Amino acid sequence: MIAIILAGMASCQIDYSDVYSEPDELLTSEQMVDILTELSVVEAAYQAKYIQVSRFSSLLQKEADSIFTTFKTNRTVFEENMTYYGYQREELREIYQQVKVNLEKRKSEIKIDPDELPETIPVKKEDTIPKILTEEDL
Repeated sequence: MIAIILAGMASCQIDYSDVYSEPDELLTSEQMVDILTELSVVEAAYQAKYIQVSRFSSLLQKEADSIFTTFKTNRTVFEENMTYYGYQREELREIYQQVKVNLEKRKSEIKIDPDELPETIPVKKEDTIPKILTEEDL
């Protein structure tokens, strides 16, 4: 009985590939890979520098717009294409697989001399917890 229900549910998967038509300015999957790779690199750099998203979100948006300009597109066209490829599940999976390959390749090309790294990474501590006064402080 359970096998019949599971088989019925599996056959009811909806194919959205025909529901959402191509955008007026369709970016190729290669263009999407290139743009997403660059966006990933920039986002990672900001995440490494800032802990809170609110601190880098506007900077990231400006960087993204610069990336779109480099690839002769804009945010609206990119978002329309992301929606389109979102319905093309297999193509989107392949796009992200290639983005991952590109990022791994870049990572492997980074040469770091261990002798040039500091022994400890200096951390700027900002005490956000108010200090509790003790008798010694008075």
